[in-house]
Amino acid sequence: MSQARTLRAPLHADVAATERIRRQTQENIAYFAEHPHLIRYRLQELDREPDVEWVLETLSSAASVMGFLLALRRRRRFWLAMPLLAQALCLQHAVLGRNWSSSFLRRLGLRNRAEIADERSALRALHGDLRPVGRNAEVGESGW
Repeated sequence: MSQARTLRAPLHADVAATERIRRQTQENIAYFAEHPHLIRYRLQELDREPDVEWVLETLSSAASVMGFLLALRRRRRFWLAMPLLAQALCLQHAVLGRNWSSSFLRRLGLRNRAEIADERSALRALHGDLRPVGRNAEVGESGW
């Protein structure tokens, strides 16, 4: 993923929400610096933490399927507005990096992939695990 794409959401997001998320991430890192025996468990939590993009994709897909099913079941075309709106919001997020629903999710405290990866990297450094991760890493090298 390109750097510009990963930075879009925080740059366009609600400043207060982004600052709150950044502060919470720093507090998490400070806490686990004092409790290094818990870092491994936190890394496992981060692997399961949903990011804003995943939640938006899931909600968009669910709304689209539900709208189509309701249109078929009720035989009313106005239910097709539901998948149309869901996909329009998904497209807006893909093009602009934000929409009103992503801003709402960030206010709820959901982070993007880059913010989760930043916490993971800091915790791995605290834990002393600086092995390579990603496509160039060998199989089994980066897992917990």
